[in-house]
Amino acid sequence: MTEYSESFFKDVLDSMKDMVLVKGERSNLKWANAAFLDYYGMNESELYQIVDGPQSDPDDTLQYIRDDQTVWVQKAHLNIPSEIIKDKLGQGRPFHTIKSPIWEGSEVKMTLGVSRLIDENSIAQTTLPHDEAKLFSAPLRSITRSFPLPVILLDLTGRIVNGSPKWLEEFDEFKEELRSEFFDEAYPRLMTIYELRHKLKQTGVMQEFTMSHLKEGTPKSYQFCMDYWYYPNGARGGFTITASDITSVIESHQALQRSKEELEIFAYSASHDLKSPLRAISHLAQWIAEDDENQLSVQSTNDLGELKTRTEFMSEMLDALYTYSQVGKTDSTMQTIDLDNLVKRLKRLGAVDNSHR
Repeated sequence: MTEYSESFFKDVLDSMKDMVLVKGERSNLKWANAAFLDYYGMNESELYQIVDGPQSDPDDTLQYIRDDQTVWVQKAHLNIPSEIIKDKLGQGRPFHTIKSPIWEGSEVKMTLGVSRLIDENSIAQTTLPHDEAKLFSAPLRSITRSFPLPVILLDLTGRIVNGSPKWLEEFDEFKEELRSEFFDEAYPRLMTIYELRHKLKQTGVMQEFTMSHLKEGTPKSYQFCMDYWYYPNGARGGFTITASDITSVIESHQALQRSKEELEIFAYSASHDLKSPLRAISHLAQWIAEDDENQLSVQSTNDLGELKTRTEFMSEMLDALYTYSQVGKTDSTMQTIDLDNLVKRLKRLGAVDNSHR
């Protein structure tokens, strides 16, 4: 088996166009390849001056340190689809970065970061210069903190920018403030919401989703909305996720549904159980009128006719009650109603004739 020297591997890494960076436990710089030196306009002598120094990178960005510590503590790879890295002229450009642990036995001894420049023509959204974006972040955070609803802001890579106190209260009561970490790592139980970003990117239309969430052991229902937030120049800055507590709405809907089911059961029972005796009364009145036609007085004949009419009307009302209970379940048809005749019929049926008493 061929053995290769350390210098061989360094030459291989120096030949790469991707930036390669090796760091120690406290995010202190250990080694970097030629692409890194070229991007920052440094030579090897300048590189060695900051090796093991207090700065982790030439621009000493706090987020880089947090990312390094995430890899170190979690002992796992960290995939950053897009991050802005400033070059030697201070201009920010988008890179896809992957950071990984370097093992020695069962212990992590260093971290390795590889950053590849993203083709800026392939980025659908416009971008904002790094320094301008940082200036805009402060008022954005201030507005978010005062927002009355649970809301959280992410950048385009899915990293948390900021959120409202209400978000912490509803979804992360154990934190005093939101940290700059990836949303999918901070809230794995809300991954269904986070996945909406793919559809948002495809359609450009705000996405909505309803789901339940346990808060202090009590199930609550939320309506989540995901949309883009923008910089003043119109560039997309990232995603907003807003949550609305709709527990009371869901509970009211469920109560209404139960009432409708109870009404349907009652209407079905009434229309079937009560119509049978009504038919018997109607037939009885008809038989008496036919069998004793010559023996009945005019008043009695009229009363039997009225009894039959009212039982038939009662039967129609039971049919109407059942039809009403089915509203929303069957197709409706428009009909013209003669209100004059309807009112006259109701008045006649509701009139009380005491002449036979």
